[in-house]
Amino acid sequence: MYRADHAGRSMWNGERDISSLSIGIEMVGYHYTPITDSQYRSVGILIDILKRVYHLEDRDVLTHSQVAYGKPNRWFKCNHRGRKRCAKNFIRSRAGLGPTWPYDPDVRAGRLGTDPQLASIFYGKKTVSEPADFTNVLSKTNTAWAIAGEDFNSHTTVYKFPDGRVFRGDEIGTSVGWDRLQAKTVVLLNQESTRGLAAQSNPIKTITNGLTAWSFAGAKFNHQSTIYFLPGGAIKDGRSISDWDDLPEKTRLIIGYRGPFKIGGNQYAYQIAGPKYKDRNTLYYFPSKTFISGNEVKDFSALPKGTLVFVPVS
Repeated sequence: MYRADHAGRSMWNGERDISSLSIGIEMVGYHYTPITDSQYRSVGILIDILKRVYHLEDRDVLTHSQVAYGKPNRWFKCNHRGRKRCAKNFIRSRAGLGPTWPYDPDVRAGRLGTDPQLASIFYGKKTVSEPADFTNVLSKTNTAWAIAGEDFNSHTTVYKFPDGRVFRGDEIGTSVGWDRLQAKTVVLLNQESTRGLAAQSNPIKTITNGLTAWSFAGAKFNHQSTIYFLPGGAIKDGRSISDWDDLPEKTRLIIGYRGPFKIGGNQYAYQIAGPKYKDRNTLYYFPSKTFISGNEVKDFSALPKGTLVFVPVS
């Protein structure tokens, strides 16, 4: 018989060896991106089978972040929930499950300290069909621990400062200092490399080398103002993409833009972009699938037919 350590340091209702008392189901993805319809269908079928075989109730199905707990650290003085942040985006009803427990039994019994963010998500007054609400931007209340959990100082967690500087989690302590983290710093999880992220300071980003749409756009990855240019030539905004797992490598994206606006007929660059038609952040996309900034255009009357204009959101 083999036993996995899928739950790690965990506790539920006084039981501490959760890995020996449970079955772990891994769903591929990140807790800041939507779970797909096919994933919900598959996990729902599997959960139904396990419930019948082991005579389980809906509330016996828990997420990893509900059972995991952390040791005291700079944010908490006692053992506490919050070591794992996964499954904050799991909508139980879409997997055919009813509500979870109305409270955390270990927090109520005083065995663990509470994590306010997770408590709000799992035991707040939200409906069972409402998705988790979270952001990846640091603030006075949204700490590195609240966003990343035990991965706050991992080399795969990236901190992108408001001034553009980029640090890995394992560099913050020595290079910056945890007490000097700036508000509005963006925290990116599961980043195997920071080289491409640090190098791409221009408006056009490219998904490659393990970087994802989230690496660049954060929570705005699926917004209308985030526009994707697929290698095959299609142009889509974040709202029109449903399968993020199949977004091709070398897809390019721009964040915070309106468009496309097509030059031609009575539509000229100035009429589309106004006084900012020559601005470096106003982008012209040629039929050859190349970009040029407004400040680089030498002759606007010679723009190729079919050129598209993308204007920054004011």
